[in-house]
Amino acid sequence: MPVISDVDERAAREFGCLLEPRGFRAVAKRKWVRSTNGPIRHLLTLGALKGATYCPIWGASAGLPIIRAGRFRRQTTERNATMDLVIDPIDTSGDVPREAFALWPGVDVAALDSDIRRCAATFVPRALADLDRVQNLTDFAALFLERSGLRYRRFQFEMYTRHRFTKGFVHILRGDEAEGRRLIRTFCEAEDLDENDQILQDCLRAARGA
Repeated sequence: MPVISDVDERAAREFGCLLEPRGFRAVAKRKWVRSTNGPIRHLLTLGALKGATYCPIWGASAGLPIIRAGRFRRQTTERNATMDLVIDPIDTSGDVPREAFALWPGVDVAALDSDIRRCAATFVPRALADLDRVQNLTDFAALFLERSGLRYRRFQFEMYTRHRFTKGFVHILRGDEAEGRRLIRTFCEAEDLDENDQILQDCLRAARGA
C-alpha cells in the first residue's frame, strides 16, 4: 500500500513535468516556485486536507515581508517565498474538487498514479492561467483586487493573514497612501508588530516608487 513518501515522489514527477518546462522549480516537498520580474514570484503547493487528501493551492508573491517570531523578515530566496495572494480552488467552490487526490487505505499504486496525474492535468493549467497574468507589481495589484471581489464559500478573502497585510500594500501601490497606511497600522496593531520596522518601511517605499 502506498505511503506519504510515495505521494511526494509521484507528485514531484507528475506536477514537475508540467511545471518545470514553464520555469518552475521544486524548492521543497510539494512546493514549486517560479521567479519572474523584480520581486514577483509564482508558487504552487499541494495542500494537505483531512482524510489524507491533497489539492493544489497557487498564488503570487510580491516580495512583501514575512512574519517570523513576531518580527518582519525579508523574502530573500525561492525557498522562503510566501504567497501574498493565495488562490485556493476550494474557497470559491465551497467543496473539495473531485480532481483532488487522496491516499485512501487500500489504494493501489496504479490508482494513485492515475489520480495524481489527473490532478496535475486539471490544476496546473488553471494555476498558469492566473499566474501568467502577474508579471509585475501592477499586475499583482490588479489580480489581488479582482480576487478580493469574488464570492468566497469557505474561507473569506480576508481570513488569510497575508491578504489583510497585502491589502494595505496594494492601496499604497495604487496611490491611496492614507488608506494603505491605515490598513497597515491596523494590521500591525492586531498582530503586535512594529509599524516602523525598517524592513516594512523599505517595502512601502518600494510600493510608492513602483
